[in-house]
Amino acid sequence: MGLTGDVLGGCELDIKVPFRNAYAIRNVWAHNAGIADAKFVERSNGLGFAVGQPDDVKYDAQLNLCLSSMITYAMIAANRHRKANGVGPMPLKGKPRETPIGQAYLERYPEA
Repeated sequence: MGLTGDVLGGCELDIKVPFRNAYAIRNVWAHNAGIADAKFVERSNGLGFAVGQPDDVKYDAQLNLCLSSMITYAMIAANRHRKANGVGPMPLKGKPRETPIGQAYLERYPEA
């Protein structure tokens, strides 16, 4: 299962880069106290960090997209299991419904 195509049902929004950035951010905090190393700089596509620079995570649009991608991807994976067991999709409520990823999710699962 990839991060494009079937994940969001052919939606033009590609979550591959933000999904990978989210894991890069998670890893640099889990393994390097938030200080960018060469691996983080290489894996964080376009976040603009240099080696040795602190990853000063702020709740901005880029991080929001990263986190939304991770959460939505997990929900889609769970929905595949739920469907196989005769259960409807996980509901999406609140502000996430208004984001581009939320809209793509709702297009794929209108009953959510």
